[in-house]
Amino acid sequence: EGHNLQATRPFPAKSGLSPLSGSAANMATRRQSGRFCPRYLWLLAFLSTFITSQATDTLRQGESLGFGRTLVSASGVFKLGFFNYRYIGIWFENIPKYPDQTVVWMANRDKPMNESDGVLYLDSFGGLKILDGKNFLFTVLMQPGLGKITSNVTLLDSGNLVLRDQDSGHVLWQSFDY
Repeated sequence: EGHNLQATRPFPAKSGLSPLSGSAANMATRRQSGRFCPRYLWLLAFLSTFITSQATDTLRQGESLGFGRTLVSASGVFKLGFFNYRYIGIWFENIPKYPDQTVVWMANRDKPMNESDGVLYLDSFGGLKILDGKNFLFTVLMQPGLGKITSNVTLLDSGNLVLRDQDSGHVLWQSFDY
């Protein structure tokens, strides 16, 4: 109440500048739209690399990890994923002393997959399972009789893969035991 609203102009009236009109405005618009700006292209490339390179150390309930996707420990020392298309394991990552990605743990060392489309899956009951292309099931951990629990799997900086009950924080299973 009592406020006087005025439309603002793009340029001050006394500046000597005025908005373009007619064909001059069309020509300026055409020149700007055809202009290539490497600075913006570089920024876009940088941001897309940064966003896609963000790794996670945790698999949440209902999520799966297939070939080409990995969990990376917070420090980046260890990685969990599929290798040689048939195994899932944990290996050193980016350590000059171990340039060949030395495997430190394998989930299915005695049962390699027949198919190349294996998946590590944390099911809705909190069970950690490995499926191959024919849905043959390797159970890493199944909690019979406990009912449905809320859990997640985290690759720690120690190289230990840990399945935890999210509500209690209790460790249900860990790779260091196997």
